[in-house]
Amino acid sequence: MPVADIEKSCKWAKKLLGDNTILELIVDLRETPTDYTDAHVTYIKTVITQLSQLGFSRTTLASGAYPIDIKVGQSRLPRHDRILWERVNSELQGHDLGYADYTVVSPAWQEGPMIRRGKVAIRYALNDEWLVLKGDDGTKAESLRLSQLMLSLFKKDFRGAGYSFGDELIANRADPGLPLSDKKGGGETHLLEGVNHHITLVVKEH
Repeated sequence: MPVADIEKSCKWAKKLLGDNTILELIVDLRETPTDYTDAHVTYIKTVITQLSQLGFSRTTLASGAYPIDIKVGQSRLPRHDRILWERVNSELQGHDLGYADYTVVSPAWQEGPMIRRGKVAIRYALNDEWLVLKGDDGTKAESLRLSQLMLSLFKKDFRGAGYSFGDELIANRADPGLPLSDKKGGGETHLLEGVNHHITLVVKEH
């Protein structure tokens, strides 16, 4: 959509809601471009600058870079959404640009029920990358194995059980002193813990 059309829509929204309404603007790129050029960055900055002048109290740049599919094993994937935001934010003058992303869910995912793929995975956000441990199957035993791997081989990356509810779930599964009945696993639990840890990281460290 051309910037002029976006400006027209924003002005219409402000008129509809009234001058006393506090409005925040979210510029959502959806899927983060990974092959962007300096010209693309300049265009994003221009759009944000122009739209911010319409009187919004805050402007946020949102996009998502988590892949739609992850291979089995151990992967470190760059958080291109965070990397792009850092560049745009550092080059914008006079702006306190907000940050938003799609957590550990791919923006390419279509609205609807999440499809079980038969394999559990720990999706762990770090400052500029994701550490993903994807298992061979969807069993609770595989959830336990991945959690133990997280606290041993990737101990330096793990923030600790007290960091977030998601981290606590991982630590509990890896704790040999806890009974099996107290260890929650499965695809939905892993997605919950990944999203929870990710949001906590963004709020605490970004």
